[in-house]
Amino acid sequence: MLAAALAGCGGGDEPPIAGPEGARLASLAEETKALIELEVGRCKAGRPAVRLRDDAVTAVNAGRIPAEHQERLLGEANALAEETADCGATNETAERAGDLADWLRG
Repeated sequence: MLAAALAGCGGGDEPPIAGPEGARLASLAEETKALIELEVGRCKAGRPAVRLRDDAVTAVNAGRIPAEHQERLLGEANALAEETADCGATNETAERAGDLADWLRG
């Protein structure tokens, strides 16, 4: 009975954004994190971060992101794009990107 109740509350291992859409967005977040962690890549981290933001906006507008996850996805994607602009990424930005990738993967 408890297992059934938990299953209905989103306590499963399902990613919030299922399928290739979520996997692709998670990969962009991971790429952003990896570039930030490479000191020489900090200025390049903006490319995947901006692509992540743009792809997230496109996916939301196309109705491919569940309504309950749109705000978090867009907020995190926008923050990453802003934080990586002009080589401004920090270790906290890398952590944010990693957390987003983890959330997207479920």
